[in-house]
Amino acid sequence: MSLPTLRPAQVQQPSPTYLSTPSPTSPTYAPLKDGPPGGWPAAPTSIQRYNDVLLAQETAEDRRLHARADRIWRESQEYSCAEDNETTPWLKHTRWPELFRNRPLDIITASARQPARGPNRNNEDYLLGTWRGVPLRSPAAAEARLRVLMRAVDDVFDRAEATLASTSYQSRCWLTSYQKDAFWNRPLRIMPRRTEEGYKSKWKRFICYIFRVLALEPRQRRQIYNVPLRADDVKMMRYISGLASQLAEGGEDGDNESDNESDESDESDESDESDESDNESDNDDEGEDEDNE
Repeated sequence: MSLPTLRPAQVQQPSPTYLSTPSPTSPTYAPLKDGPPGGWPAAPTSIQRYNDVLLAQETAEDRRLHARADRIWRESQEYSCAEDNETTPWLKHTRWPELFRNRPLDIITASARQPARGPNRNNEDYLLGTWRGVPLRSPAAAEARLRVLMRAVDDVFDRAEATLASTSYQSRCWLTSYQKDAFWNRPLRIMPRRTEEGYKSKWKRFICYIFRVLALEPRQRRQIYNVPLRADDVKMMRYISGLASQLAEGGEDGDNESDNESDESDESDESDESDESDNESDNDDEGEDEDNE
């Protein structure tokens, strides 16, 4: 007795039918150069909806990009100059690009310049730049106070240099020692003239910058300079400004060095490094003579 098979009987598949393409000379040959014939079914409506959605998305994206471009252009016109995108190691260390992002860099740069010289300097305002379409000026009286402060910086450096010159060699060596119990044989010495002028120029530019910031309203300080001043800072700076006003009214403003010092300061610092190294041996010999005395 045999068991029935579980596999279905194989059914012979019909051979495929191939339709022959009529030759171009046949009267039934009609190429579809003008699209499918009218009797063919139309494209599914789901594809049309998909294309409509894509078209709507592309249109919305174009509008968004145009709006963004217009906003960037308006912001660039609102300030006096374009945004600075430099990323040098020094700027990364100081974080100036972050501090001054979207700030008018031409006004910030102009605020750090030393007050002008000339016969009409006491009667002329100083144009810092244009802020939101309005000229921003530093009054002539404020510039006169800055000239007094520039002269004060010269006096401070002169007094410090005189004090250093009258200090003994050993004391100047102790001033440059890193440890309290270790004596270093290289004394604190007077810098070369060009290096000194470079440092003085940097201090003068900073003082001009911060006192011009003080002259503005707190809201403008934040919007233009992004410099918040504490109450005690404002109090002390206003006290100094009052003393400078008294000296300026008394005709003691005097002349200060021109703005060319700030331009030459960076070059002079590099060239003076070699001068300082050459003078180290001379200063050491000088110190030994003083010790022998």
